[in-house]
Amino acid sequence: MPIHVVPLRRSSYGNGRWRRASRPLAGGNEESGESMTASEVFTTKPSGTGGGRSFPGAAVVRASGPSDSRTTISMGRTLHYAIYDDPKNYWEAWREIRIAQEFLIDRSTWTCETPDLRFLKQDIRERTKDLRLYETPLGIPIADGTTNVADDEWNATLIIRFATWLSRRLPTATVVLHDEGDYLTPCRQIRRAGVAELDHDGLREQQAYLERHCRWDALEVHWSEIDEFPRGKIRRSIPAQDYADRREIRALEFAPEVLARMTLDEVAEAIAFPWTTEGLGAT
Repeated sequence: MPIHVVPLRRSSYGNGRWRRASRPLAGGNEESGESMTASEVFTTKPSGTGGGRSFPGAAVVRASGPSDSRTTISMGRTLHYAIYDDPKNYWEAWREIRIAQEFLIDRSTWTCETPDLRFLKQDIRERTKDLRLYETPLGIPIADGTTNVADDEWNATLIIRFATWLSRRLPTATVVLHDEGDYLTPCRQIRRAGVAELDHDGLREQQAYLERHCRWDALEVHWSEIDEFPRGKIRRSIPAQDYADRREIRALEFAPEVLARMTLDEVAEAIAFPWTTEGLGAT
């Protein structure tokens, strides 16, 4: 995948790099034992009734502040995705997007929730703008979704592939990704026309949260992942063999010794996704 790195703004980070907080002196206000400010637990509903279609009884934990695997328990780990663009562009592609999502759901193995991208109607967008909900430097998204994947990295891979295709199908759009886990490195990224970029605004928010709660070890990882991003490390390398039982992976008929050497991303390269098989554009 092509990677585009936008230079970090000096005014925000100091000396062209992300500002690194100083550790408090011994006896200072140490809050390292606190993992998040608060959380809410939602029991997800069957398909079509809630944020993220799921199997009955699954639980989603959403933190009130920025979160990742260092601040959120794995059972509630969720991927967030949102599209920022002219609504007219989305409507011109809505049929292909709907087909792609439905076929991705039907043809893949989902252990918790499935993709749930939904268009935000104009009246909802206006209300959220008035209430200052969803407000970001990019404005109000035209569509968004969340999928609880827990610790299933294959499902995370599928969601990221879907989001990357969306950014190609809507080449003027900005698709924002936030992984509450640590498959994406760093956990907040952008896709524009299929190109991976850092989500600078989201990462500033993440850094501020970790500094506020004195999450020094997490901050070291945060900085390291940002430093590695320009070198092409945008996701963790996960052994595909751990997911050899998935029907869509079995269908590839890789020999066990071959699969043992492959990563999930390499397996995903071999999958015929619906946007290709159904001729939905931007393959």
